[in-house]
Amino acid sequence: MTVELYKHLRMRPFAVKRGPAELARQAEETGWYGGFLSDSQHFSPETWVSLGQAIEGSSTLSLAVGVTNPATRDVSVTASAAAAAYFYSGGRFVLGLGRGDSSVHKIGRKPVALEEFELRVTQIQEYLSGGTPGRDTDGSPVGLWAADVDMAKPPMDLAATGPKVIAIGARHAERVSFTVSADPVRIAWAIEQAKAACRDSGKDPDSLAMGAYVHMVVTDDISYGRDLVRGLAALAHRFTAMNTAKPLADLSENERETATRLSGAYRTQDHALGTSEYAQTLSDEFLDLFAIIGPASYCIERISALVELGITRLWIMPPGRETGAEQSDRMYDDIGRQVIPHLT
Repeated sequence: MTVELYKHLRMRPFAVKRGPAELARQAEETGWYGGFLSDSQHFSPETWVSLGQAIEGSSTLSLAVGVTNPATRDVSVTASAAAAAYFYSGGRFVLGLGRGDSSVHKIGRKPVALEEFELRVTQIQEYLSGGTPGRDTDGSPVGLWAADVDMAKPPMDLAATGPKVIAIGARHAERVSFTVSADPVRIAWAIEQAKAACRDSGKDPDSLAMGAYVHMVVTDDISYGRDLVRGLAALAHRFTAMNTAKPLADLSENERETATRLSGAYRTQDHALGTSEYAQTLSDEFLDLFAIIGPASYCIERISALVELGITRLWIMPPGRETGAEQSDRMYDDIGRQVIPHLT
């Protein structure tokens, strides 16, 4: 089984005297393929500064922003930062991109509309490919400094939940990672959406790498594991109804009802909090299907099912925002010791 596992390089709470360089070095030493950083300015230190430190603190670890967005940063700024990260890391960087969530809401804005999002995705890709999508004040085309440097193009990994964003990623990005849970049925649906979009646009479906954002806890205490993933699971499932008048039609009746409830009850101050009222409404049955919670052998079995479907990369989400650093470390350490050695 070949699958790349990425660990969230979480720096909360800030009282912990460990920066991204140490966190990246630790992830590298414990066998993780990659590490990723969130881009949410109100919840975590500046992403690109932190990423630079993570690059300096590691030598083989793949690093990613998971994810930035075109609402809080101009596309030229994002493209330049991504090119710099790719160049200085020696090609160990992946640009994760999405429509925007907490970073956008916290400044009173909404996620980028679909048509604009697709335009921004293509502009970033053109910048990173050496093109000139920008315009100077005199109207002349402008490209990036990276066009004059001997370097490959940084890959883009687009985070997607619904069929329209999945299709945008399939058409324009090198990679797509699904935020639809660890349920094989939902993953299979997302993969087919991506492949269909590739075929419709004349792109070879086999050229698109596919991953998934998943919640996983290696434990014999299932109740404990559910509590760790509850906050982020509630946040992630709400995506299916966050920017639409109704949840995705392909969801089961229970999933639609849950998504509608989560989206309506969500408050930005409760972002990723497992102790929040809306997160506490998630049933045990929902969490057991949505996340991967159980002994190492069970987790490996669940991962294998996703790999067989075509998933080559897993972004392992952190526990809820209220979780202390020691608990968070323990969760990732258990995965590193008990699961990663069984993966190629």
